[in-house]
Amino acid sequence: MFIGGSLRDMGCRLLLQLSDLAATVDVTYTQGGSYIARAFAAATPGVHIVLASRNPGKLETNLSKSVDATVSASSMDVTNIASVRSVMKDARTVISLVGILHGSVERFEAVQWKGAENVATAAQEVGAKVIHFSAIGADPSSPLVSPRTKGLGEQAVINVSPTATIIRPSLVFGPGDSFFSRFATLSRFLPFMP
Repeated sequence: MFIGGSLRDMGCRLLLQLSDLAATVDVTYTQGGSYIARAFAAATPGVHIVLASRNPGKLETNLSKSVDATVSASSMDVTNIASVRSVMKDARTVISLVGILHGSVERFEAVQWKGAENVATAAQEVGAKVIHFSAIGADPSSPLVSPRTKGLGEQAVINVSPTATIIRPSLVFGPGDSFFSRFATLSRFLPFMP
């Protein structure tokens, strides 16, 4: 299933419909991960949420204070299938927010294509439902690296987990992101906004 559009418009409705699937939910973390985890916790009382990230740091502390759910954070590198498997071993639902904004072509391929495939593979091995956040304009034949690797990642996810849900938001943003804070900084110095 493919869903496109705005996360703000679709994210919470989709998560609310998934409440019967959740026992353990693994959220591969990006800035939006904590917001999705909060929505999932609100829709599914008693859920156990695992936030997985290369740098889990304060994720667990920040989220556990604001939700009525069991929350833990785990270190995970999506480019390493063994790392992904160790985190996903008890998952029933996996929400994958795998993606990067900057890096080499090889890094984009490793994270957005192969990393997405690794998350779907580990989830499929334990029978977990996969919800994969991609990007609007994802296209495996694009000459641009980001939409191409997002498109290849979608194909890999569907090949590994045919029942996966793929969401294509136009832009995921919120408090603490680098998108609007960059514009806020620019607005202090520029006479106009791009």
